[in-house]
Amino acid sequence: MAENGTSDGGGNGAAPGLLSGLQVLDFSQFAFGPVATRLLADLGADVIKVEPLEGDFSRLTAEPFVDSITFICTNLNKRSFSVNLKDERGLDAVKRLCERADVLVENFRPGTMDRMGLGYEELSKINPGLVYGSFSMFGESGPLSHRRGGDMWAQAFAGFVTSQTDPDGDQSPWVNGHNVIDYGGGAINAYSLMAALWHRERTGQGQKVTNNLVNTAVLMQWPAIAHYLSEGIEFRKEGRGGVRSRFPYAAYPASDGYVLTIFGQDDTEWRIVCEILEIEHILEDPRYDTVEKRNAARLELYPVLDEAFSKQTRQEWQDRFRARQLRCDPCLDYEEFTTHGQFIENSMAVTVDDPRDGELVMPASPVRFSNFPPPQTANHSPILGEHTEQVLAELGYGDDEIETLSEEGAVGVPLPDMFTAQRQLVGKDARQRGVFKSTKLEREQQQGASS
Repeated sequence: MAENGTSDGGGNGAAPGLLSGLQVLDFSQFAFGPVATRLLADLGADVIKVEPLEGDFSRLTAEPFVDSITFICTNLNKRSFSVNLKDERGLDAVKRLCERADVLVENFRPGTMDRMGLGYEELSKINPGLVYGSFSMFGESGPLSHRRGGDMWAQAFAGFVTSQTDPDGDQSPWVNGHNVIDYGGGAINAYSLMAALWHRERTGQGQKVTNNLVNTAVLMQWPAIAHYLSEGIEFRKEGRGGVRSRFPYAAYPASDGYVLTIFGQDDTEWRIVCEILEIEHILEDPRYDTVEKRNAARLELYPVLDEAFSKQTRQEWQDRFRARQLRCDPCLDYEEFTTHGQFIENSMAVTVDDPRDGELVMPASPVRFSNFPPPQTANHSPILGEHTEQVLAELGYGDDEIETLSEEGAVGVPLPDMFTAQRQLVGKDARQRGVFKSTKLEREQQQGASS
């Protein structure tokens, strides 16, 4: 664990948790690295975000927030240390941090940290127990290892995009815009760091941990790529369904939105689906009397099911399918999802009191621990350099030294007016929609008092 520090491991003032006392230096930007360190910070680790004087580039494109929503989401509960690594004094301060840190995370191209004197070989000499996470686009070997990139490039390179085109339908490539490889990969990175920390716990040895976006994209396609490597079979998206899915797996339009059904892929279930939808005449048609024929004719059958589903609401279809022990679930929008009892009872939202943006509502970390109730609040993503003075003081720098370093551009300290509210988007609308479990309980109490 971190030595000589004054922080209790609570990140940006976060409450103590499972990882209290663990100190993490986060040099990473955007999502692939910051998601990993956000997950650690949410569990109580003291995550110090080491930023250049101009800040993490993902702070940009901020509208309507002061920092971007991506930056806010991935940097809750962290501290910001803004430093000029081209200044020897700034670099020296960072190396002093590295001497005492438990974990370092970076997601630059291979060799970037080495050129700054912050590579694993160099830092392991001054901190043999350091767990050093290096998470890049292509990894540290191979003909493309020198290239930079991001989530969507990884989707394209690893076959993710191509697999989402339907050979018999829409041929245009489809990219998942939710950065699923960045965010899923961030969780994998966090798991890999904890595995290395457990090894250090038993042996005292630190080590370098590597992962990359392309390798993560492979993991997210294991069954499809396994089929290709073993059998030479390349699975593609089929109709409205997903990769390797068969008709009638798809979303269909009810009278008030869409429903998703995955059943009816064998003859027995298909008969039940036709009975529920009142399209039994399809059962007598020899063109559709086997699974293979129906899958081949899915483009002909989609309109038939569309018309049938459009006659009733999503809830009515759910009830009718459940009565026959089949699933038919609604496709919710964000308003429906975030006000649903399942979202609320699982405490999947936290409030953030941001000094510039006012009260925000952010998604919570998904994992729950029996000894640590899920928090209802989180600490705001840090203002650039917000904790520079605090971190330097923990390293033993005096007030005069800190002032000199700041004035001469070796470190960055925010101006006082950066802490004032620049935008007042208060989370009251979310509260009125009942996003929070506490609000739901208050409503129940009010109803009980009035009954």
